Amino acid sequence: MKELLTDVLDTLQKLNSYTNHGIVDVASLNEEYENLDDFQELCGRIEIELNKLEQASSFNRNETKASLLELHTMIMNYYWQIDQPKIMIEKFIGKYRDCIHKKALANDDE
Repeated sequence: MKELLTDVLDTLQKLNSYTNHGIVDVASLNEEYENLDDFQELCGRIEIELNKLEQASSFNRNETKASLLELHTMIMNYYWQIDQPKIMIEKFIGKYRDCIHKKALANDDE
């Protein structure tokens, strides 16, 4: 999944560069690249928590509830990690055509 998100960010970076960074600021893209390492770590932590739940020999209510709450928190973080590039894509959907049009007009003026 990290590779797929990297590909998405690479593509957005190329499109953004083509528009002279008119859609998303470079710092925001860089932050998303940095978040990819956190995403990879999060995936590993989710696996560990799932294994802990699967291997529980006695289902202590308190321990199980704590594990489920931890899993819920991690899944919400997972969702957030994926939602951020989605929000960027939505910005591109809304602004890309206008940025390209402005760039074309600027080139025609030259």
